Amino acid sequence: MVAAFLMYISFFALYKREESLIETALYNGSKDFLFSCSMAWILFVCLVGEGGFMNRILSCKLFLPLSRLSYCVYLIHVSVAHRYHHMVEEISDFSTLSLMQMFFHVFLWSYLISFGATLLFEIPVVKLINQLTKLGKKISV
Repeated sequence: MVAAFLMYISFFALYKREESLIETALYNGSKDFLFSCSMAWILFVCLVGEGGFMNRILSCKLFLPLSRLSYCVYLIHVSVAHRYHHMVEEISDFSTLSLMQMFFHVFLWSYLISFGATLLFEIPVVKLINQLTKLGKKISV
């Protein structure tokens, strides 16, 4: 409940109301911290096994294939979005259709490039680290 309340504050505290300069400054200075605290609380509760429904959702086997790609997508998606915006020659209207097109373009290309980067870099490095740790255990015994 605390995490949900903090997320609500971080997203909707100043929604549709007139705010003063001090309120805006306090909100902008604390919203990221409140959101981070709420996410940290959710992760902590799931880690200690008290997450209940949220723990079952986050531990779903459906997410397993995409979990290896998530950090690589995080690193790559900004470059893909910049590339997309530089490719578009004219300023488009911000309709629902154009925003959906941009989202799916960035989403698809981010995952495709991340899949290639994972195959080229992450998987060989993980295998190398596993071999080196096995070798280190054999030498120390």
